[in-house]
Amino acid sequence: MSHGTVRLGIGARLVYDGEAVEVVEFAATGAGNEVVLKDGRGRMLRVSVKELLFSDRATIVPRKPEPARGMSTMSPRWCSRGSTVLNRNV
Repeated sequence: MSHGTVRLGIGARLVYDGEAVEVVEFAATGAGNEVVLKDGRGRMLRVSVKELLFSDRATIVPRKPEPARGMSTMSPRWCSRGSTVLNRNV
């Protein structure tokens, strides 16, 4: 198992339950942070960020390979607004 870092933001692409989806919105709720996913048919699905991190149902598709060394030392304040840096075993 290896570790990786990806940026989860508006426009990020994932495979969730075997379907290609895209993040279209972030939502802060009393239960925690959530994202709204849109599939290829235009259907929307609201999922917790925790589910994306810890579930085997979700795989984040990176836009391009990035060296982990630069991302791993960045603090959250360097993240662009509307995105989250996720560390996940891959």
